[in-house]
Amino acid sequence: MKNILIFETEAFDLTEPKAEADGRERPMGRDVAEFFWKKLREKGLEPTSIDEDVASWTFGVTYLRSTYVFYIQFMTLGKPLKDCWVIEIRKYIGFFGMFFSKVDNSDECGPLIEVFNEISSKIPGLSDLKWVDGKQYADYLK
Repeated sequence: MKNILIFETEAFDLTEPKAEADGRERPMGRDVAEFFWKKLREKGLEPTSIDEDVASWTFGVTYLRSTYVFYIQFMTLGKPLKDCWVIEIRKYIGFFGMFFSKVDNSDECGPLIEVFNEISSKIPGLSDLKWVDGKQYADYLK
C-alpha cells in the first residue's frame, strides 16, 4: 500500500530553523503538521498533540478503531533533486507490537489514506502530489 505522501508547495514556511540555546535545530514543517492536524479536527477526528522528533513532526489520530501515526518532514528528493514535503502514515502497533507484528503494516492504512487524500487536495499551491510505498520512497532517496 502506498502510505507515503510526497508533494511540493510554497504554501508552508521554508525558512531554515535557527539553532536552539542547546545547539539543537528544530525540524521544518510544524506549520504543515498544524495544517493537517486542523483539517483532521474539522473532519471530526481527534488528533493527539503535535510532537517534535529528531527530523520530523509527529502526531497520531484514531480512526475506525485503529490508531495511526504521521511523520512530517521536509526533504530534498529525486532526480533531479527537488525540495518536497514528505508525510508517512503508519498504523500504530504499540511496544509489544514491535515484537509480534509485521514490520510493514502500510496495507492497514487504507481507510485513513482516503481521508488524508481528500485533505491533501486542499493544500494551497499544491504541485506534484504522489503517494508512494516504502520501496518507491527508498528509490527517491538514492
